[in-house]
Amino acid sequence: LELKSKCGVGVALGGGRPWRQTSREEAISFLACPVDSHVSHYGGRLLGGSPRDAATSCKEVQQTLVRRATIFEGALDGGQSLPIFYLLKDDLHMNPVEISLSLGLLSLPYITKPGLAVATDRLPILGRKRVPYLAGSMLILAGTYAGASLAQSYVGIMSFLSMNAVGRCLLSAVLQGMLVELA
Repeated sequence: LELKSKCGVGVALGGGRPWRQTSREEAISFLACPVDSHVSHYGGRLLGGSPRDAATSCKEVQQTLVRRATIFEGALDGGQSLPIFYLLKDDLHMNPVEISLSLGLLSLPYITKPGLAVATDRLPILGRKRVPYLAGSMLILAGTYAGASLAQSYVGIMSFLSMNAVGRCLLSAVLQGMLVELA
């Protein structure tokens, strides 16, 4: 009986022409593909891994960060509409038609999302394609949230919220581009 391990190395049990005669227990432990002591001592750096964890690669870390950022961006999009609705309704005393029109105006920057996605791919900043745009969108979001909390008039609130929509649109385009790149 010949067996191949996950590493692609073969062993033989019993008779026949074996590569190496082993017992059943040795074959089972061999099939688990144990890590070489030299590789485990140096943390997999010889195989391109990190010194902390041989199983964690740079691509896995990037995928985890992009997944978490995408979840954050989805929560940001979904969790923002209700407070804005009540801000317009209770603080500015708007009727349903005015609220719908205002929320419709806030969704207009999403028309430019394909253009923003192309810009993040084609126009690198300091040699990097997406990270500067990601940082810029986060700065836009932080500034617009601070400004919207301080604004008192309809024009002031709507101008900060429209810039917030531009920042969310840019964040979404960058994260979706990163997700496609890592897939």
